[in-house]
Amino acid sequence: MLLFVLPMVFFVSCEDDTEDALPPAIEMIRSNDPDEGNVALERGGLGQTIVVVGKNLHFTEEVYINDFNTFFNPTLATNTHLIVTIHDDTPTFATHENVPNKIRIVNAAGSAEKDFTILPPPPVVATISNEFAHAGEELRITGQYFFFVEGVEFPGEIISTDVTASANGRNLTVIVPDGITDAGYVSVITESGSGSSAPLYRFNDRTGMFADMDDLNPFTPWGDYPVLGSSDPDPIDGYYIRVTGTNIPAPMWWNNDQVVPFDGGIVWPFLEGDASDYAIKFELNTAEVWYSGWFEVNLGWTYFFRLMPWNTPPTPAEYWAVGTRTNFDTQGWKTMIIPLHRFRLKPGNDPDGDPISSLSQLEGLGMVMAFQNPDPPNGEEIPQLHLCFDNFRLVRVR
Repeated sequence: MLLFVLPMVFFVSCEDDTEDALPPAIEMIRSNDPDEGNVALERGGLGQTIVVVGKNLHFTEEVYINDFNTFFNPTLATNTHLIVTIHDDTPTFATHENVPNKIRIVNAAGSAEKDFTILPPPPVVATISNEFAHAGEELRITGQYFFFVEGVEFPGEIISTDVTASANGRNLTVIVPDGITDAGYVSVITESGSGSSAPLYRFNDRTGMFADMDDLNPFTPWGDYPVLGSSDPDPIDGYYIRVTGTNIPAPMWWNNDQVVPFDGGIVWPFLEGDASDYAIKFELNTAEVWYSGWFEVNLGWTYFFRLMPWNTPPTPAEYWAVGTRTNFDTQGWKTMIIPLHRFRLKPGNDPDGDPISSLSQLEGLGMVMAFQNPDPPNGEEIPQLHLCFDNFRLVRVR
């Protein structure tokens, strides 16, 4: 009988205490670091543990952060303090446009809320526009969660705060600072943390260069054009290759004036490794927008790839097919990347051919880029073709 009665007494006692509870009050929110106990927080990040300071918190039943029901340990709650960890699934304005940015505490007698901004996740860098951008030039960065940006760090721990981020947090421009001599990754720094361009993009890095049209120049034109160098557009550094033409018909197989041949003198910087870990990089400048035709990039007349960045195929697997046509404009020099495993064996540009699997398969192979324009509707006549190339390199990207 005692075993039955005692729990009932305990239950009634707790129920009476709950009925006697007063509504909660929130005075401040602080870090769970005791050394920062007197510092009020106005915002916090996902995964961060915070302390709600107030009154009547020991009978808290529910905690809502941006209307997300958030777990807390009631045994750690006191009358004046409540410890809460912001869940990774808590909505932020990066994912939900109209989040209230509030913390709400609920008990049996009522509720209390306080303004508190939940920071989005740390930034994610997807691309940088030009790995060789000069000091004073604008570098474009794409990705996610570019909110509360504090600066962009370049190699050598050089930070630029001359930054503009888009409202949706997916695009950012930064003015390249002076004094960069090291090579390395670019990082976007925000209140939520930082995100690096690693491993795909390295700034100011000449590793793996096999053709820069200056001291490394295996280029020998087949026709009168393309020509090396020009003052329009401005070069990245030294000389570059121009591919020009007017009234290019559709179809056009190729014309020697629109071929970029490195077939006689490439010294590949690496010949060991898995091809899926490497890519061919170069800088491209569309002095005129590019909207039709492709460069058949071939390695030793053995491996082939179609370079047509104006094209958006229906699925990524169909990168050889023509999908949605766009006017491709690099808006200056832009770093382009061709993953080495995208090249296919077979002379007919067959996307189902065997890929390159090892860097050793490059040994003894040159490289030729021949411009072609297909039959309509996949191809259209091109009144003015003006494309510029520089700094071809073989780079590890994984």
